[in-house]
Amino acid sequence: MLALFLGLSTMAQNSKYEQAKLDRVVHKTILDQFSPTQPTETVPFLPKAKKATAGDLELVTFGTSLNGYTLLHPTQRGLWYNKDLNAIVATFRGNQNSSVQPIFATGNDIVQATSLDGGATWTRQIVLENGTDGKLNRYPGGALLNPVGNTDINNAVHLVGGISSVNSKWTEYYLATSLHDGTGANLQRGSTSANTFNSTVSDITACEDGSVHTLATYYEYPNNIVTNATIIVRNGTYNSSTKQIDWMADVIIKPDVVPSPTTAEQLHVGETRMTWSNDGSIGYIVTIGVDVANTAKNGMYPIIFKSTDKGATWTQLPYFDFALLDAVQENVWPAWTSDGMGDLAIPYFNELDATIAADGSLNLIASIRGNFYVNPDSVGYIFVNEHDYIFNFVYDGTTWDGYFVKRLDTFTVTDETSPYQPSTAMLYDTRIHAVRSHDGKKIFGVWTNTFAANSEVDSADTKPDVFIWGYKIGDDHVIKEMVPFSPTTWTAADASCFYMFASPICMDIADGQEFPIWVADIATTGNNPDNPCILNYLKNVVVMDEAFTNIRVGVQPLKEVFATVSGNYPNPFSGITQFDITLKKTVPVSITVLTITGQKVFAKNYGVIAAGQKETLQIDASNLKSGVYIYTVTAGESKSSHKMIVK
Repeated sequence: MLALFLGLSTMAQNSKYEQAKLDRVVHKTILDQFSPTQPTETVPFLPKAKKATAGDLELVTFGTSLNGYTLLHPTQRGLWYNKDLNAIVATFRGNQNSSVQPIFATGNDIVQATSLDGGATWTRQIVLENGTDGKLNRYPGGALLNPVGNTDINNAVHLVGGISSVNSKWTEYYLATSLHDGTGANLQRGSTSANTFNSTVSDITACEDGSVHTLATYYEYPNNIVTNATIIVRNGTYNSSTKQIDWMADVIIKPDVVPSPTTAEQLHVGETRMTWSNDGSIGYIVTIGVDVANTAKNGMYPIIFKSTDKGATWTQLPYFDFALLDAVQENVWPAWTSDGMGDLAIPYFNELDATIAADGSLNLIASIRGNFYVNPDSVGYIFVNEHDYIFNFVYDGTTWDGYFVKRLDTFTVTDETSPYQPSTAMLYDTRIHAVRSHDGKKIFGVWTNTFAANSEVDSADTKPDVFIWGYKIGDDHVIKEMVPFSPTTWTAADASCFYMFASPICMDIADGQEFPIWVADIATTGNNPDNPCILNYLKNVVVMDEAFTNIRVGVQPLKEVFATVSGNYPNPFSGITQFDITLKKTVPVSITVLTITGQKVFAKNYGVIAAGQKETLQIDASNLKSGVYIYTVTAGESKSSHKMIVK
């Protein structure tokens, strides 16, 4: 059954990979000997919802790349959809190795493939052709700019950006454009410091007002410690006379982050993303680090910048402690103290993406773990045996709300667990993408994770499937829908959706949305990133409007029975704790308590409880060991699960 749900040749190449790996894992430094034993959690949190209807899914090969290293960064803009032209554009390096078809260009050329029929057929063109200067173009991202008022695909502007290796050093970036008809080719290059690594030069956005924006994150890395991070924004506008982009001076942003307690240098990571409104009036940059205002230095949080003048200036948003949100406290492990588990969860943001909704709110789709210690030197220590959790965070310009989406079934793939194994293994995580409908009235999160059915044999995400979750913007600004998606007519990409990219805008179809997504076939060429990889478009990934339900995110689907059921208090506790319940119908009430491995350790039948009044019920944990447990209250056919901590 398809587990598809709504529910990276040369020494220089390997050097780039090692630096990129540092970018992805430096903020995950862990002291394993201090980590408590925490078995894999198996308690399900997702309600069962309606399955979406869709046509038969199919894989459509649109290109190949000379090797797999082109896929490394999830922050690259690998796929782009333009609604006005109904055009899908994929950006990748070419491939001249005839052993893998289709061949087009070389591994030093940057290619874009275009589809005008929803991914069924594709054409390819070189946007940046390799010259004789020995500069190796790598790690591309791209977009398609449609000039204001244009309706002809031939007048659309293909835009790519990335970094180049010069004499085996990553010292230049490139920005290249050409029209779809092949005219108007233009290349601009710039230099980077020899002691810096460029992590996300390829994050590119093209807005409907003719503006374009690229994002780069530079940092120094002495002794494998990320320091002196600098975000660089390059803004440009389309020139209808020259049919090229007029680029403006770089905009430099220095994130206001705290010093690392062990190196006295700036602590920062490179999971940096950018999102813009369709008209280019509002832009956000989101990265992960420790804001200087976080005086407790107790977690890796989003650091966010906003622009309302087309990227000319940026203002850092006020620091917000995400640990204050109920959804975080209810789902993320609390920090560890000398007395055991602490009272509060300290969120450690691992991966995220951002988008802007129709009401102007900023939406983050993020994966989080719990921080290990609440100490100034604890930043970077996470629970190694805790699965990540997917959240949606919404900022309306004044306040933040947080909603729990899903607990991941498997762990991030490491060097040791990666199925992609050359001399240096390719690691990867959940490849989170934030996606919105063109009108911004629907917000989606897209990511990969090995489906639960495979988790018994795969503790890491070695057989990735695509998951999609979403909600509609309502007048009450409350998330209302959770949409698992599992068509049964699909086998070709089951458990093989590697290095996925999704367009930030999805396609409108009759009574729903279709998602431009591409995945890499690595098995056909021997699971070796030094070999060519096959790039496939995942056609007919559809979410129909009828699939949306009225289930609030983070809450079990409640029958008519429940009015309210509280969390237990006190929590943490020893001995006796209690919870409140109010029913709409007179029904029998019972409780079961499970360990995080799913072992039942306590059960009690409270008998029939009358509707209409609040009842306070007790849980006797006198015989339970210290630790975290999940208890489920059952009233009639309805259930509600909560987490409790025994000291």
